[in-house]
Amino acid sequence: MIKAPKLLRDISSIFLLSFVLCSCGTLKNEKIMTRPVRSEIPEYPARAVQHSVLSVLWRVPLISSDSEPVEKDQFSSPAVSSDGTRVFVGSYSGAFGAHDTGTGKVLWRNLVEGPFDSTPYVADGIVYAGSGAGKLFAWRVTDGELLWSYTASSAIDATPVLASDKIIIATDSNELTCLDALTGKWIWTYKRDVPSGRFQIKGVSRPLVTNNHVFAGFSDGSVVKLSLDDGSVLSLKILAKSSDGFSDVDSDPLVLEDGLILIGSYSEGLLAMSTSDLGVKWSHKTKCVSSFAKNEKGVVFYSTSNSKIEAFDTRSKRLIWRFDARKGALSKPVLVRNWLMVSSSENSLLVLDSNTGNLLQVFNPGKGSNAAPTVIGNRAFWVSNGQTLYGMALVN
Repeated sequence: MIKAPKLLRDISSIFLLSFVLCSCGTLKNEKIMTRPVRSEIPEYPARAVQHSVLSVLWRVPLISSDSEPVEKDQFSSPAVSSDGTRVFVGSYSGAFGAHDTGTGKVLWRNLVEGPFDSTPYVADGIVYAGSGAGKLFAWRVTDGELLWSYTASSAIDATPVLASDKIIIATDSNELTCLDALTGKWIWTYKRDVPSGRFQIKGVSRPLVTNNHVFAGFSDGSVVKLSLDDGSVLSLKILAKSSDGFSDVDSDPLVLEDGLILIGSYSEGLLAMSTSDLGVKWSHKTKCVSSFAKNEKGVVFYSTSNSKIEAFDTRSKRLIWRFDARKGALSKPVLVRNWLMVSSSENSLLVLDSNTGNLLQVFNPGKGSNAAPTVIGNRAFWVSNGQTLYGMALVN
C-alpha cells in the first residue's frame, strides 16, 4: 500500500529539543508560536499568523524507551470519554493508554501488537480500538481491563462504528465486519476484492450507519449500501474506470440534505449520491478528497492529495475558497466554531479561518503530523509524528 507522502526534515536532535522547549515551554497557557520561522514555512506571509487560537497546556510522550522509534507517521487521533476526564490514544509502538485531560498524566496503559492507525471510539464505558495487526480491542474506560478482542483479516484503519448493540470495523483488505458490541461475537462480514494491478492509497472509508443501512466506500472504487442486520447488499455503485490508476473511495460518507450522502473518490472527486439507490445526483471534480467537515450552512471542508484545503458549498454547488499548503500530506479538517484545524506532515498543525481560508496559526514542533486533532469544548488534543500527545486550550 502507498502511504500519503511525507517529507522528512533534516533536523538535529539538539535543534529539535531546543525548539520544542522554546515553543511549548512548561508554563500553562503559554501561546504557541504566532509567527512562522522563515526557514520552516517561507511561503506563508508573516501577517497571516499573528492571531493565536491554541495554547499548549501540557505534552506527554507516547513512547516509553529510547529504543523505540520517535518519528513515525501517526494516523490515529485521540478520543475523549463522555465525561471529558480521559483522553485515549494509541501509538506506533503498540502502546494504548488513557490520559487525564487536565494534566496529561497516564491513568493506564496497555502494550499490544501495533501500530494503532485508527482513531478509537468511546461509548458506554468502553473504548474500542483497532490495531494495525488486525486486532479490535474493547477495554474498560476506567482501568483498561480487556473485556474482549477480535482478530480481523488485516489492519483496522478506520474508527469503529457503534450502531445500537453492534460495532462495525473496516480493514485495509476491503472488508467490513459486524460484531456484537458487548461480547465481540461475529455477526457478519462483507468483502470486496482488492483491485488487481492497481495501487491502493493509505486509509479506508469509515462506514456510515443510518436508518438500519450501512454505507461504505472501498479501494476498488465501489460504494455499497448494506443491511445492518445481516450485511446483505442492497445497492452497489462502481465509480472506478478501467483507466484509473487510483480508484479508492476512502472518505467517510457524510449525510447531506434531501436523501443524499456525500462521498469522496480519488478519481472522481466529490459525489452526492442517493441513499435509496446510490445514483449520482451531482459531482464536483477535485484532486481526491479526505473525509469531510460540514457547517450548518451546507459548506463542506476537505483536504486534497495535492496539499490543498477547499471549502465547497453543497447547496449552490460552488467552490468558496481554496488554501494551498504547497507541500505535505494533510489530514481531514476539523471544524471548531469559525476555525478549521488541519494536521500537516510538513507543518504539523494549521489553523484557518473557515469563512475565508486565511491562515491564522501554525504550530510546528518539528515532526509533522498525519492525525487530525480532536476538539471537545474548549480543549484540543493532538498527536505529532514525534509520538507526543498535546493538550491545548482554545484561547479565543
